[in-house]
Amino acid sequence: SSGTADDVDVAAVNQLLGERLLARKKGDFGIADQIRDQLSAEHKVTVFDQDKVWVTGDGAVNRGGRGGRDDMRMGGRGGRGGRGGRGGRGGRGGNRNFGPNGHDYNLCAQAGPISSQIPESAIHSKVAERLMAKMNRDFDTADRVQLELAEEGVYINDRTKEWRADGVQFIDPSEGRTPSD
Repeated sequence: SSGTADDVDVAAVNQLLGERLLARKKGDFGIADQIRDQLSAEHKVTVFDQDKVWVTGDGAVNRGGRGGRDDMRMGGRGGRGGRGGRGGRGGRGGNRNFGPNGHDYNLCAQAGPISSQIPESAIHSKVAERLMAKMNRDFDTADRVQLELAEEGVYINDRTKEWRADGVQFIDPSEGRTPSD
């Protein structure tokens, strides 16, 4: 499947989401992470737990209750705002459409050929996951995703909204570093 909203097996995704939710409730986060990775690999789906949303590879947002009771079941306590308890969504999170890649970052014009072992589609998925985490003020997740990408030679520049996967880090001139550092 190419990861568009039309070719996602919603029933299979919801089955896996249910299993993942149970694992998380039991505190078995290793299993929950394996299921999240399975959702990404087999169904091209990225899960945003805090917003109770899953996103297909084409950026289509699927939210519990939007298209019927089976779109996404992630615990049934919608409206509790997660950490900080603000409640509601307030226009953040999955409400914006970031186009086919699920994010608004561009490949850096100065980047060399992609040398990372992860496919470009997975890079886009991770950049989108990080962006959604940042928008939801889940900076632990955003930092974790950025580290995972960096370990694979993929770097993100938030200031210019660019990414590169040639193994070369962005240099911030304000830090006084040179590319050889």
